[in-house]
Amino acid sequence: MLNQIQRVRGQVDEWERRTKLLGGDDPKHQELLGAAEALRQHLAAVEADLFQVDADKPQPSTARLKEKLATLSTMIDESDHAPTRAALEVFDSLGARVEEVQGQLRQVATAEVDHFGELIRAAGIPPIVS
Repeated sequence: MLNQIQRVRGQVDEWERRTKLLGGDDPKHQELLGAAEALRQHLAAVEADLFQVDADKPQPSTARLKEKLATLSTMIDESDHAPTRAALEVFDSLGARVEEVQGQLRQVATAEVDHFGELIRAAGIPPIVS
């Protein structure tokens, strides 16, 4: 999911750059730029559920799903015994939360990414801008 978010964000950034290179006050271009910002914000919200994006701050916020799963995996790997019932319960809980976030990402991908693509086509922005 993190890779998918990065790929989509990179493409949104590039289309935004192309739109700005064309300049002008075309309402279609302005709509596209607004949609790019909204899509970027929604992707950031999903990413923040998955990954600690502020890890470099002096006081980062709480661990996210990726960190929690990595910690759980490390704890289980260090033991010579089968995972405890509590560890399995935590894994199930985290797995359910991952599925929720996957649903959020699917919703962003199907609704907003499709809409963004339609706006690109409507704005008539060429695929290559020099």
